[in-house]
Amino acid sequence: MLLREVHHRVKNNLQLMSSLLNLEAARADTPEVTRIVRMMQSRLRAVSLVHDQLHRSTALRHVDVRTYVSAVLDGLSLSHDLAGRGISIDLRATTGPIGLNDALRIGLVLNELVWNAVVHSFPDGRRGRIVVAITRHRDSRLVLRVSNDGVPLPPNFCPSADRLGLAIVGNIARNCGGRFEWSRSGAASFLVELKTS
Repeated sequence: MLLREVHHRVKNNLQLMSSLLNLEAARADTPEVTRIVRMMQSRLRAVSLVHDQLHRSTALRHVDVRTYVSAVLDGLSLSHDLAGRGISIDLRATTGPIGLNDALRIGLVLNELVWNAVVHSFPDGRRGRIVVAITRHRDSRLVLRVSNDGVPLPPNFCPSADRLGLAIVGNIARNCGGRFEWSRSGAASFLVELKTS
């Protein structure tokens, strides 16, 4: 009961922070500030969802990876009005339990990569599809691949320090002994391998 209450309170506190950011977004005087605030809200939502699912879970220490990822993607789809923009998300994910820290990493990585795809691969009303694939390997690795059929990556593409979202993805992968790769040929595709606990 105590763990359930802790997760519930953390979730509520994160939702309060998101509401405060919403007020800031309404006061923003430039599109760039609004974009940054919305991005922070999206990151908070990914973290909040972990605690929400742990609060609802009977296990309290694990969430189902597919259920959690589906909730993260639903939130992104709603916040970006993807259905209205003609952009679909195709989830191909394994099922099974993951712990709090692994779920947080997965949620933040997916948040950054899907947000990045929406912003950069589908400009000017372009329609298309984002594919999110998650597989679990026997050696406790999770492999996440996010690809889309939108605008391809430029030939000289390389995540730079001024792209905070992709820097976050790279840091998460490195910090847990994984890797972060991308493909410049054909459709934009990012692969993240995470070693789970």
